[in-house]
Amino acid sequence: MKHPSDLIESLLGIVGTVRYDIRKTLSLLKSAINKQNYKTKLPELFSDNQRTISHKADIANIFNNYFSNISQKITESVPPADQHFSNYLPERSNQNIFLGPVTPVDIFKIEQ
Repeated sequence: MKHPSDLIESLLGIVGTVRYDIRKTLSLLKSAINKQNYKTKLPELFSDNQRTISHKADIANIFNNYFSNISQKITESVPPADQHFSNYLPERSNQNIFLGPVTPVDIFKIEQ
């Protein structure tokens, strides 16, 4: 079995050839760590208000309606606040943070 640093070095050349294609890069990283793609099969029938629904467009519309309206339903169930939201936040920090660019090789090194 190869040492991890040897594997990284050998992958550098391969990553260089796919570095501008995110799909190929992710596929390469998944294969390097032996990650399998497991697809979960969705049910073909759904129930909505005692009705059985099987047509894909109807199922999509039901999900769309649910997720489009859920925030309004939740908002209606939350009582109004007595205080402004900023009263719950800590003091502002004067410190900054910088996040530099990350390459696929950087992620691969972390995965080890």
